Amino acid sequence: MSNYETLIRDISAISPDPERAFKNISELFSTHPYLIDELTELNFLKPLSILFGSSQFLAYYCISEPEVLIQTLKNLKGPLEKEDYLKELKTITLNNTIDELMANLRNFKKKEMLRLTFLDLMGKADLVNTMLDLSNLASAALEATLDSAVGYMKQRYGDPVGTDPYQKGGTEFSVIGMGKLGGEELNYSSDIDLLYVYSSEKGETSGVVSSHGIRINRISNHEFYCKLGELLIKTLQTTTGEGFAYRVDLRLRPEGQSGDIAMSLRSYETYYESWGRTWERAALLKARPVAGNERIGKEFLETVRPFVYRKYLDLSAVDEIRQMKLKIDNAFRKGDIKRGYGGIREIEFFTQALQLLYGGRETLLRERGTLKALHRISQKGIISNGEYYTLSLSYNFLRKLEHRLQVIHDLQTHSLPEDKHELIALGRRMGFANMEDFQRELNQHTDSVHSIYEGLFSGYKVPEEGFLFDEELTETELKEVLKQYGFKDLNKAIKNIQLIKDGMVTHHTLKGRRLLSETLPSIFKGVAGSHQRDMALNLLQGLIAALAQKESYQTLLKENEVLRERLIKLISQSEYLSRLLIVRPELLETLTEEGSKKKTLRVLNSELNALYTFNPFRGVDLLRTFKHSEEIRLGLLFLDRKISFIDLMRNLTKVAEAILNLTIEMAFEDIAPEQRTMSIIGLGKLGGREITYGSDLDIVFVHDVDTLAGKKVLEGEQCSKAAERVMRLLMAYTKEGMCYRVDTRLRPEGSKGPLVQALSAFKLYYEKEAALWERQALLKARPVAGSEKLGRQFICMIDKAVFENIPETLSQDIKEMRERIERELSKEDGHYDIKFGPGGIEEIEFLVQYLQMKHGRKYIGLRTPNTLRAISRLIRLNILDREEGSLIYKAYVFYRSLETYLRLAGQSLMSKGSEDLNAIAQFLGYKSGDALIEDFLKTR
Repeated sequence: MSNYETLIRDISAISPDPERAFKNISELFSTHPYLIDELTELNFLKPLSILFGSSQFLAYYCISEPEVLIQTLKNLKGPLEKEDYLKELKTITLNNTIDELMANLRNFKKKEMLRLTFLDLMGKADLVNTMLDLSNLASAALEATLDSAVGYMKQRYGDPVGTDPYQKGGTEFSVIGMGKLGGEELNYSSDIDLLYVYSSEKGETSGVVSSHGIRINRISNHEFYCKLGELLIKTLQTTTGEGFAYRVDLRLRPEGQSGDIAMSLRSYETYYESWGRTWERAALLKARPVAGNERIGKEFLETVRPFVYRKYLDLSAVDEIRQMKLKIDNAFRKGDIKRGYGGIREIEFFTQALQLLYGGRETLLRERGTLKALHRISQKGIISNGEYYTLSLSYNFLRKLEHRLQVIHDLQTHSLPEDKHELIALGRRMGFANMEDFQRELNQHTDSVHSIYEGLFSGYKVPEEGFLFDEELTETELKEVLKQYGFKDLNKAIKNIQLIKDGMVTHHTLKGRRLLSETLPSIFKGVAGSHQRDMALNLLQGLIAALAQKESYQTLLKENEVLRERLIKLISQSEYLSRLLIVRPELLETLTEEGSKKKTLRVLNSELNALYTFNPFRGVDLLRTFKHSEEIRLGLLFLDRKISFIDLMRNLTKVAEAILNLTIEMAFEDIAPEQRTMSIIGLGKLGGREITYGSDLDIVFVHDVDTLAGKKVLEGEQCSKAAERVMRLLMAYTKEGMCYRVDTRLRPEGSKGPLVQALSAFKLYYEKEAALWERQALLKARPVAGSEKLGRQFICMIDKAVFENIPETLSQDIKEMRERIERELSKEDGHYDIKFGPGGIEEIEFLVQYLQMKHGRKYIGLRTPNTLRAISRLIRLNILDREEGSLIYKAYVFYRSLETYLRLAGQSLMSKGSEDLNAIAQFLGYKSGDALIEDFLKTR
């Protein structure tokens, strides 16, 4: 053996594949003998041996381009940014023809692939940096190619010009990277998955002027961008003498291979809103603008974000991703490290499923890269640290193995070689001394990955309660089953089950029936386990009938576990709120929108005004929808114990005030603000900020017809018309009922007096004619809408009527009024009347109001419309003994909490032995209904 051959053998021995390295190095040195001394002198023989034993296609490239080999080894650095690549690319592609562009692009890519492969194989770049470098190279190639392609297109067709009134200037184009390019995880022989998006399809190109002076080649913007996309593909993937640059895959676009290759932002939005599927949501997790107009790319991401990241937990995504993976499992063998058992795809699917499940609420999870996303998922405690460590370690191992497979021949392969020699060489490229150790390590990783993957995608079985709706049970059998669940009115329960089953067949689509058959069992189980199961089942039947209106409601219910849980809570505890939902099923998503617990009046005004501005023709319907939406939101917060009944009353009062503010705006819509000299005064529960479910609005209208700052203001007749419109808006009766019942009888002369009266008329009436009960009612007066100045004047005016000239018989008069109300309104026959019964809410309020009237002249602080605030001030002023006052305060809180829960349950009275008694007791923290009744009677 010659010294030359011995040298080559020695060099090749350190390679992972000595035979391959020997052949390639021998050819290099025989073709370019001068390289022996140069490479030896530069100490480049070891990296050369590793490369030539690892990559056949790069060995061929080095043999054909020895100067590139030397320059690359002298200038190893990385990873490079996209801008670094672009700087050189723009120089070598400037003013290129298409053929020159393709040649230069391919040669540039091979040169850079040589550099980053050396870095990878020599351990100077880890997996993450290698993937990032490959992704930046592809992005830069796309950018440079797009720049040139746009120039060619404009030379032929002119500039695309937009005619969309919402689109200023011309139209723009962006390339969205998907898959591994989008996630900055590109491998050595990846396709690049792309979407093409442009700003607007409205308009056409300017065309070009022919040699005869005629403008020709005008085409639509849509056609222009589709042709641009085709040219981009041709330039990148056409095989030339230098090979190809990148294989381009557009199959992730809407409608796949049959869809347009380029679409406008609006077209994407329409498609994903109407027809988008779970696999497309998963694909869009990795979407990233990689070339073209950055603003359009960002707008695309904003457009698709609501489709990708749902604000509710989307459990259907798990099942659909599992089905996608099962199809792949059937098509690929175990030796496929990407799509096979425990492979890369299982880690990616696992990660994407959790991102789709929780990414809507946890913005931290919105990462494109798999490793980053896994880290964020573990940070949120969704997976354990051990699972994160296992999956990230396995992902690194499998992606490195994928690189070592693909770098050999620059082929997109994921399968382990069947040839023993090739398998040994692969193991050595992975750093293993023998095949057995390599195979053992690989098996450990795939087994661990598959175990974790299966843990997520298992256990989704239909609950056993499903047979109630699927099986043809006899009435006797059904009655026995329902009896075991604890239903009391068995005939009613059987009828409800039958109505649900009949409705599923009669009213729902095939898909709707399938969705309901999957969700009904778990909802029924929750209903059957509640204290008020009979009421809940009855409400469930009404709700299922309402959901038949739209398949999207059933999809929402199927996909969102949190929604189902809250729905169960709603129908099990509140007939009032459930009826709202049955009448307006479009409010279903409200159950997932907790939002701010305590919205300010300003926020509520803003939200309602925005709704009205967007659709001013809805009018009455809009007011009801807003009220019902807020009632459901606040009711759930109360039932979840996230707000107290005090917070609930204050917030329900704010809702009423926001609605009154809008109605008075609607009534005066043609009148300048400075001329709207009418104020709405709230009394009763509205004035006291104590509104609960089903409360009336006690109001009076007051106006001032005097001149104001020298300007003519509304006449009384016009004010009356405005007030009448406010009343119509609030009390108009539709199928959903009225927005509020309004009581204006507290105005002078009651229902016989004019609806709107001047401030001076109120003043005269209260000073000369008002009865004691009318003066007492004014304790609750508070301006709630309309002219703030006039409202303040009204409050100042009534202080004298309420707190001056108090009769000596006040105590006796108040007592007689209270006794008369108890006799006429109390319903204690077999029930407990919390409001009007003895020792109840009304009695406490009469006592507090008596003390306010008696001492309010001396103590201005007692002039408050709120009962609890008045009690606190009476204690602080020592008018009420601290112990006695504390007892009254606690009793009022207890009664109003009890009243609120009863209102939500659709009740007004509490009955011993009723179905809802235990539910009320549990909610208020009592062990049983009997314990609640005992405490109630003691408090009285």
